[in-house]
Amino acid sequence: MNMSAKSDIYISDETRRTNSPEAPWRIEDVMAWTGMSRRYLLDLARQGLMPGRKIGGTWFFSRKKLARFFGVEE
Repeated sequence: MNMSAKSDIYISDETRRTNSPEAPWRIEDVMAWTGMSRRYLLDLARQGLMPGRKIGGTWFFSRKKLARFFGVEE
């Protein structure tokens, strides 16, 4: 699994529109970045093991917090 901050990764259209490097990621972004399944990642988030926040039924994730969680250098 290559999660290098320098690699080409999928970013959702919603995230891309914000023009902010700190824009929160949605689960699709995290799936593309990690190569992990939606179900597994959401299980981690629901259990409080992976940093994220659920707002109105949608999960949002900080890229910096995820990088720390997965041990990836920024």
